[in-house]
Order: sequence, then structure tokens, then C-alpha cells
Amino acid sequence: MGGDISIRSSLGEGTSVMLNLPLEVLPAIPGGAESVPAVDATHPSLKVLVVDDHSANRSLLIQQLEFLGQSVRSAADGREGLDCWLQGGVDVVVTDCNMPVMNGHEMARAIRRHEKNRGLPPCVIIGFTANAQPEERAKCIASGMNDCLFKPVSLSTLSSMLVALGETTGASPAQARQRHINDITSTLRELTGGDAGMTRSLIAEAHSSFVRDLADLVALLPRFESRAMFNLVHRINGGVRLLQVAQLMDICERIEFLCDQPEVDIEEVTENAQFIASELPAIIAVLADMCVLDA
Repeated sequence: MGGDISIRSSLGEGTSVMLNLPLEVLPAIPGGAESVPAVDATHPSLKVLVVDDHSANRSLLIQQLEFLGQSVRSAADGREGLDCWLQGGVDVVVTDCNMPVMNGHEMARAIRRHEKNRGLPPCVIIGFTANAQPEERAKCIASGMNDCLFKPVSLSTLSSMLVALGETTGASPAQARQRHINDITSTLRELTGGDAGMTRSLIAEAHSSFVRDLADLVALLPRFESRAMFNLVHRINGGVRLLQVAQLMDICERIEFLCDQPEVDIEEVTENAQFIASELPAIIAVLADMCVLDA
């Protein structure tokens, strides 16, 4: 490198080392704002309601969503959030889970009740929490939410979420079902190495298993017994893992964990099990369609 090194040492005093290197001085980097991480430009523009009692968290999320081209309203607790939602015009709710007055789980249940009573199509509800534990996502889904994000959330994560929502919020029931069929088919073909006969066999077996599991679950709910619930949900979990149904995988794991505790939280287990019972018919219907298509 064309440099040199010199060493001077004195007994009892120590050693000094001098290193000389001829280096080129580069021009200074121009000052300016930090670069903004690249985000996907294909996300849709949605009407988003942000609900969070922490003003700084709420303000940051609002700014992030507005930067991504979303129309945002906000509320400081679940009761205020529910009132905003009742005014209409909300595509997506992003809500903190733990808030005073009414928490995010309570608000999600209230929204789902209103939708059911009025015959409204379900809006998307996303939990937003600092508690990054697997069971937290299961709690969110069991209370009626679609998914859960963990604080803090990056622009790229929000952008990816919006892209995914854009593919589902505007889809007709037929389009949504076809998407499920495509996803399940892709998953099973990957597992079977593309063997059509094995794929058809797995579809038929999954369909008959879920029909049986749903009947057993409906029968078990009124007469709760923790070990029987654990065994049944463990069996269901095997099926949803085969199809990679992420929401139900989380719920099943949560129930298995709860049922294995010395003191079982029957209320939470029942709530989660009822969610599974409400979701299985849609999966069974998709699998039935697939059986007909392959016949």
C-alpha cells in the first residue's frame, strides 16, 4: 500500500507504534434527509381507522399510513373507535389491544356483532400490540380480528399488509373462494411433488376429516372437557397445518396450550373453539368445490 511502520520502545516506559498510509481523500458526502425505505407502490388506497390510547404511537401510525396514501381517521379508545366505525366508511380498523374504557378485543367483538345483526360485510380488523408473543395473535383472531401487527411496525411491513388487503377487500365471494382453492392446491402440490393423484387423495381426506372434526367440536362445546378438547383440537391442528391455514394454526396452538395448564381458562378455550367452529365450514366448502373440480 506504499506506507511504512516504525516502532519505538523504551525499557520500563512502553512502546509506541507509528503507521503511515497514503490514502486518497474522498469528497464529503452531501448532507440531506435520510433515505426513505423503498415501499411497494401497488397498494390500494383504503379508509383506515386507527385506534390507540397512546398519542405518540397513534400519531406515528397515522403518519406512516398517510405516507402510504391512505385516508386515516383516529380514536383514543375502543368506545370512541366503535363510535367512529358506526359512522361508516371504514375499510380497515387498526387497533391497540390494551386500552381503557373499551379495549381492542372488546371493540372487535362489538363490531362483529353489529355486522352480523345488520347483515353487513365484515371489515378488516388488525390488532396492534407491543406484546410480541404467539398467543397474542391467537387472542386477536379469536376476538374477531383478521390478524395482528407488533409494535413498532416498519413502512415496508405496512405496505405489504396494504397490498394483501387490496387483494381481498375488493374481491367477490367467488373470487375469494377461488383464491383459497389456488392457495390450497399450491400447498398440496408442493407437498406431493406435483403428483395429481396424491393431491386429489389428500383433498378428499382433508374434506372428510374436517366434516367429522366440526361435528365432534360442535358436540363437545356444550359439555366442555379439557382433555377431550385438547385431543380434538390437536387433530384439527394437523389438518390446518397440512393446508397452511395460518389463523387456525395459531388458534389451535393456543387451545392446546390452555388445555395443558393445571387450571384451564374455560372461557378463553371456549371462545377460541367457537372461532374454529365458525371457520371450518368455509374450509369444508372450499375442499368440497375442489373435490368436484377434480372429479
